[in-house]
Amino acid sequence: FIENNIQIRSILISATLAFISFLTAFSLYKNKIKSISTTVNFNTLIFILHGSIFSYRTIMIMAGNSVTDIFTPTLFNIVPYFDALIVALLWTFGFVLMVNHRLNAEMVEYAQLLESKNSHIGTQNNELERLNLLNQKIFSVISHDFKGPVLSLQLLLKTLENKNVTEDQIALYTRDI
Repeated sequence: FIENNIQIRSILISATLAFISFLTAFSLYKNKIKSISTTVNFNTLIFILHGSIFSYRTIMIMAGNSVTDIFTPTLFNIVPYFDALIVALLWTFGFVLMVNHRLNAEMVEYAQLLESKNSHIGTQNNELERLNLLNQKIFSVISHDFKGPVLSLQLLLKTLENKNVTEDQIALYTRDI
């Protein structure tokens, strides 16, 4: 069932790498969000290029190119090595940019949210100051309205305490209370 054939294994590996690259490119492009669309497009292009190189390699192996002499300096043998070096650098660069764009977009979003919350807190603060002023006015009016009667009652009690008042005067004073 398992055959020790380098041609078949090379075809399977190249086709699998091409398929995974195309699938990753499709997934990245399909699920991109607005804030990182430029870097997603860049990374998608790199994945398509990588998949194309391995699709070419798969077709060339199926057409009969030999994979046993991998150190022969032919375009067929050199391209996968350069692909590995260049694509690895471009992927790293692209993914770092994508993460950076995503973080910047999130920072802008959170800054807007924070500004909105600060504005709401400012509105609440102004309302609280207005209510505090109203509270002070109410207590000022109440204390003023109670001050006169309380002082009169206090004066009456001091007068009664001195015992210089007759019972007729006490009856007259208490009737008004």
